[in-house]
Order: sequence, then C-alpha cells, then structure tokens
Amino acid sequence: MARPVITIFVRSIPTMLSVSEIDRLVRGCFVYVPDLEEYDVREDWRSHEGAVRAGEVFRGDCDDFALTVAVIAKQEGYAPDDIRLAYVVTETGGGHLVCLIGDQMIDNRMRGPVPDTFPRYQWGSSMSLARPGIWQEVI
Repeated sequence: MARPVITIFVRSIPTMLSVSEIDRLVRGCFVYVPDLEEYDVREDWRSHEGAVRAGEVFRGDCDDFALTVAVIAKQEGYAPDDIRLAYVVTETGGGHLVCLIGDQMIDNRMRGPVPDTFPRYQWGSSMSLARPGIWQEVI
C-alpha cells in the first residue's frame, strides 16, 4: 500500500527592516562630503537609495543621508505619516537635517537611532512624507 504524500507549501512573509537595520544599511554606504565639494553648489538634496540597495558607497551630506533613510523607510513599508525630515539647529549653531521614523531619529552624526526627544538639538521645522513640500514648525 502506497503511503500518502503530504506537500507543505511555505510562503515567506516579507518583513520590513527595523529602524536600526535601515540606519546600519545607509550608514554602511555613506561617506560625508559637503555639497560644495561634491556638487559645487551650496545645497543639493538627493536620495541615494539605489546605491545603498546595490551595496555601493555614496558621498553626500546630512540631507542626502536623511533623504536616503526616508526613501528606504517608505519602500520598506513604513507609513508616510510616520516618516519625517526635520531641520534642526545643532549644539554648535549649524543647520542640520535628520530623519524621524516614528519616535526614532536617524542622524548621520549619531552612532545609531536615538529617541526623538534627544535634547542635543533645537527643533526647527519638519516635513512628513505624507505631505511632501509642506514644512511645519516643530513645537
């Protein structure tokens, strides 16, 4: 008598990268270079998510880093309402851009994600990926 054959189909469920994993992914490809040196302009914002996904190094400054993090977070499935770019003033008085995903801040000046309550910066304005181009004062 033949034994019945049981076939089990396993479907993998895609999981999105954690905030820490996104930070490590982008940070691992990032080399800080000011826009003036890299592009010969004062400001140039661009995402380098294609280079990061390919495992390639990219050169840029804080806005390139933050924008790349934001684009990858959106691609990974984080809600656009939970992803924000925020302009802050650093402890030395300089302008700086960071990315917030939920209550975590990803910043090229830090070693990893930190809580968005991080007291080192003075908050200026932020833009949610759900409302591109609309910057609101952070209170």
